[in-house]
Amino acid sequence: MSARRPADTRGEQPVPVRSAERGDHCPDRGRWRPPRSTWRRSASRSRRRRLPVWPPPTAGSVRLDRLAEGYEAAIVEAQEREPQCRRSDRDEATPSRQGVTARDRKASYPTDRLRSVCVRDREPIGVPRVSILCYHSVDPSWGSHLAMTPEGFERHCRWLSRARTVLSVDECMAAWTETGRMPQASVSLTFDDGFVDLAQWAFPVLARYRLHATVFLVAETLTAQGRAVDWVDDAPPWPLRTLTPEHVLAARADGIRFASHSWAHRDLVQLSEGECIRDLRDSREFIEDLLHEPVPLLAYPFGRHDPMVERAARRAGYQFAFALPDRCEVASRYAIPRVGIFRGDGAGTLRIKTADWWLPLRYSPVFPLLRKISGRGLARSSQLAG
Repeated sequence: MSARRPADTRGEQPVPVRSAERGDHCPDRGRWRPPRSTWRRSASRSRRRRLPVWPPPTAGSVRLDRLAEGYEAAIVEAQEREPQCRRSDRDEATPSRQGVTARDRKASYPTDRLRSVCVRDREPIGVPRVSILCYHSVDPSWGSHLAMTPEGFERHCRWLSRARTVLSVDECMAAWTETGRMPQASVSLTFDDGFVDLAQWAFPVLARYRLHATVFLVAETLTAQGRAVDWVDDAPPWPLRTLTPEHVLAARADGIRFASHSWAHRDLVQLSEGECIRDLRDSREFIEDLLHEPVPLLAYPFGRHDPMVERAARRAGYQFAFALPDRCEVASRYAIPRVGIFRGDGAGTLRIKTADWWLPLRYSPVFPLLRKISGRGLARSSQLAG
């Protein structure tokens, strides 16, 4: 509020006004304040004075891009020795930055062998645009929500072959690691548990439509002693059987990929870290001996994991691990979300679950409200982290 201007009389000069808007002393407030325009300019200048970050993060601040191969090796070595390594060991494994300017660090990175790496295993990498679908069984007799009917599964494959680009999990992970994004309208198919009905009802349909798929196997079921399927809640009256090594080798020759679903399908969250590492390592080594090729992929039993399980998966030698989250969680290299597909999911539900916006919506705070409004249909279609 400024002082009032005195009345102007003839032959007299007007009295100058002292106002807080001009930065002068304001008699009404008794203190000096700078002009408001100066405040705005100062604030805008301070916002422009943010310090640059090197190396610059990619979109979403999810990975540090274009690190040198030697620097990547030092980081991986330091991670392998966690959490028991000493601080001095980490200092030795990590390049020192004392006395080195940003220009020197930038010049020291070779430009002929640059690659993108995830610096920390739990570093968030964003929700992938690709929909990684998770099936379990294709069985006309088993009425479980885990078992698709052969007719329903063929309708899924027919629609996916026409409306989506079906990629293998290896192609998805390679593109995701390199660019952080996937081609639009792309899908990847996975099967958990490795039930024997896949050889009769699923593999021929996949070959007919030329679709890629990855089956996650419980390694103990492939041994000579075998293992009973006791991890299913709504099992049928007859005993469930799993794929044999002969089935696996025959399907692998037809283009089906196989990966690990742990050794005995136990809840890894309930195990100690040592037991978890032993379980996952034994499964990887057994399947590698059977297939004579590396097995870098893991699907958590029941889709459950925590930081300890993720750390155990890394130490057991896996490069990626897949989950079935039932709540909102940060996606990372060892917590890649998938979309559950269940009995009764038609082409309309499949169209929704393979849309780019489904995963962000499914794990957003708005979804419970939408599920309550839409009724039982959406609730059933999204059960078990679908």
